[in-house]
Amino acid sequence: MALRHKLSMLIKNQKTTYIISFPKCGRTWLRMMLGYTIARQLNISFSSPSELLELKTLRKRNACVPKILIKHDDEPFWKKPGELETDKGIFKRDQVVFLVRDPRDVLISSYFEKTRRDFVYRNQKKYEGTLSQYVNESVGGFETLLAYYNIWFENRNIPRKMLLVRYEDMHASPERELGRVLQFVGIKNVHDSLITGAVVFSSFDNMKKMEAIGSGSWRLSPADRNDPESYKARKGKVGGYRDYLDEQQIEHLTCLMNKKLSPWFNYKF
Repeated sequence: MALRHKLSMLIKNQKTTYIISFPKCGRTWLRMMLGYTIARQLNISFSSPSELLELKTLRKRNACVPKILIKHDDEPFWKKPGELETDKGIFKRDQVVFLVRDPRDVLISSYFEKTRRDFVYRNQKKYEGTLSQYVNESVGGFETLLAYYNIWFENRNIPRKMLLVRYEDMHASPERELGRVLQFVGIKNVHDSLITGAVVFSSFDNMKKMEAIGSGSWRLSPADRNDPESYKARKGKVGGYRDYLDEQQIEHLTCLMNKKLSPWFNYKF
C-alpha cells in the first residue's frame, strides 16, 4: 500500500515537459533518441522502433518515465501569420523544449510534407502548387514560420522553464544536445555510452532503413517507398535548401529572416 502511494505521488508530482516545434524541425529524430535512452535507462523492453516514438506509452509501462508531451502547438502549419495565437499562458505551469531549425530548410521539408505526405493530414488538402509558388505561400509558409518563432521568443518567460534546442546543433553535437534535453526533462545520471548508443540508433541512415523496411509506425513511414521525397527521414541535411532554391529565392528568404526573425534564434546571415 505504501509503495502504491509513493508511486501515485511520484506520478502526480512529475513535471510536464512539452516538446514543441513548427513541423519539420526534427521532432521525430529527437523523440526517437529520447525514447531509446529512456527505455534503456529504465529497463523497458521494446520489440520495434515504433514503440520508442510513443513516449506516453513508455510512461504507462514505467511510472519513473517523465511526463513528456509532444505538440505542434497552435497547428501553425495550417495558419496565416495573423491567425497565430500570441499568448502562451497555457504553458505557465510547464516546462517547454522549443525545437527550431533554419527556416529555409523547414520551408523545403514543409513543401514535400504537404505535397508527398498528405496522408498524414487527412483533414487538410494536399498542396497543389510548385515549390516556387510555395516560397510565397501564406498558409503555413515562410512568414508564418518566422512569426511562430517570434511569438515563442516573446513568450519565452511564460513557461516555468524553457530550453531552446536548434536542429543544427543536434547535427553538430548530438550527444551534447541530447544530454541537455535529458537533464531538462529529468532523466539524470545517464552514462555517456548510452547517450552515444541512442545517437547511433537514431542516426539518419538508421531511421531511413527503419522507414524503408517498415518501422511499424505511421510516424516513420513513406507515402511511396519508391519516392525518396515522400519519406519522413527525407534527407536530414543542414543547408539542403540550396539544392532546391535558386540564388534569387535564397536571397529573398534570407533577407526576410534577417529583417523579421529575432536574433535570439541565431539565424542571422
